[in-house]
Amino acid sequence: MPPLANVKLNHITDLDILGEFLTRATEEVRKEVIPSVGLRLLLNKKYPEHVLNDHPVGKELLLIASKKDISLEAVWISHLCEIIVIYCLQKNLTLINEDFEELAEKIVNLFPAECIQTFYVPPVKKKNSLRQVSQISKGKLVDKYRNTLTTIRSLRKVADVSNDCMELDENQDNSQDPALESKKWLKHHRDEVQVILHWKSSYQLRRTEVLSNKYLSATDILNDWPMLKEFVCAELINTDFEQTYTCQVGNFNECWNNTFLQLKKFFFNK
Repeated sequence: MPPLANVKLNHITDLDILGEFLTRATEEVRKEVIPSVGLRLLLNKKYPEHVLNDHPVGKELLLIASKKDISLEAVWISHLCEIIVIYCLQKNLTLINEDFEELAEKIVNLFPAECIQTFYVPPVKKKNSLRQVSQISKGKLVDKYRNTLTTIRSLRKVADVSNDCMELDENQDNSQDPALESKKWLKHHRDEVQVILHWKSSYQLRRTEVLSNKYLSATDILNDWPMLKEFVCAELINTDFEQTYTCQVGNFNECWNNTFLQLKKFFFNK
């Protein structure tokens, strides 16, 4: 057995080696290593029959394994790799190149018509590469593992963003629930009387959003409050104007009409 500092988890392949390792390891290292090593020993000892036999597709693959001369179709190989990878992830096992190599050998022992390189091709160092470029390990098993991890991370990011949005919505709902409900209502209804009521109800929310520089242009406001594109827009603007300037003011439309008439007379008499 190599020096303790150089021992990797995949070096511990049976109970004798595990026992020797534990006698030389600190208590902290033991607590960290024992659960993972135990799962690896289970995987090494009972794989592939144990893992495949617990899966409905795996059971059918075991029937094929009994016929040594049958080559696996591409879709069967994909299922086989997925069963193994999901099992390892469920057991919180982090697979490394040595694990892939060992698993590939066990697969080929079970399916003699296959070759190890289908499931695992070791990495190539730059100095050993014909193109002078280092290459990471690859193969069906390795690719399935990496792709599954990528999918999990992507879903986790989406879930995190979704949770953040839900928390934000909940905070807004708690503080401005009636206003938000009115804003949502205004996007889908056109009853004139109700429109005015909901418009007034959402005034403070609308004013807060405008003053917070949420909108970069007038178009943004129109898109967020589409009722301003409807025929009642003048009345809605008037309503906001009156709530903003609570002192006695004349009707904006009447003032504009009077001003327009005065301008018209001026230009006609000129």
